[in-house]
Amino acid sequence: MARQPIHVRVQLIDLECIDEADGPGNAEPYVWPVFFKIDGDSFAVDAGGMGLIGHPCVDGTRRGEHGNLDVADVDAGDIVPIPASVGRLETVLRPIPVNDPTYRIVLGEEDLPGTIGVAVVLMEQDGWDDDTARAGYRAFAGAIELGLARAMARFQHYGEPPSREDIARQVALARDAAAAAVRGALLEHMSALQVAWYGSIGNNDDRIGSDAWTVNQDDLRAADTLTFRRRWDARESDGNGDWTMTVSFKNLDVAATGIDRCSGIAEAIESAAQELEADISQDERRAIARRIAELRREWRLLGCPQA
Repeated sequence: MARQPIHVRVQLIDLECIDEADGPGNAEPYVWPVFFKIDGDSFAVDAGGMGLIGHPCVDGTRRGEHGNLDVADVDAGDIVPIPASVGRLETVLRPIPVNDPTYRIVLGEEDLPGTIGVAVVLMEQDGWDDDTARAGYRAFAGAIELGLARAMARFQHYGEPPSREDIARQVALARDAAAAAVRGALLEHMSALQVAWYGSIGNNDDRIGSDAWTVNQDDLRAADTLTFRRRWDARESDGNGDWTMTVSFKNLDVAATGIDRCSGIAEAIESAAQELEADISQDERRAIARRIAELRREWRLLGCPQA
């Protein structure tokens, strides 16, 4: 039975600071997100033994500059919602048609599941100006697109269509290879004075960590929402703190989240907000603020309507 297109939401939910490692309240994280899909919009398993051919659809047009999380200072224990303008994509994921009759016989199917994903770099603002940060993001987006195109071209004459694991492995390789391209683009963007400054005593922006996540249509048919959490501890961030990011993929064609559950979360948030108006200690205030942030995370994960 042929697969049907599905409407999908990919969302970077929030960023949790376990340890900011930059002085109390001084961390200024920002993100470089690049969304992509490998699906029937631009791919097919062609006839005549050509195999999988096409070019990935890549969205690297997000706000990649300083301050794109809309917070000035982040301290240990804070949970920062990632704005939809930066971290959310809604699109249609289409099956990849198998036009080659031999492949159809081998697979016993007339299409392959489309794949959707997001690659992210988590950055810490230090000495770069805004133009340099934006140049880095553009370079990252371009490197991801080029890396994915080259990776998927490997399957053109492959003996069989790529599996989910094959695609995930190639996405990881493209993400890792992007680091060199970003560095080259930044050196090209900077003036000779800036290169000398940042290469000696200047304070470059720091890369806290990076990762990429992919799911396919079959994954979202089996579970309407898939959630991932990625932690970059102090060792992996090279001393730039301890952070966790939450990412979700949601099949929007399934039944809507129950209104009662969303209403219950909204009431809990309102009740907690009222507690903040009381005369309480700073520690109590921080604990309540964290509880509100966790409730808002659940609200976004469930896909409750925007207030």
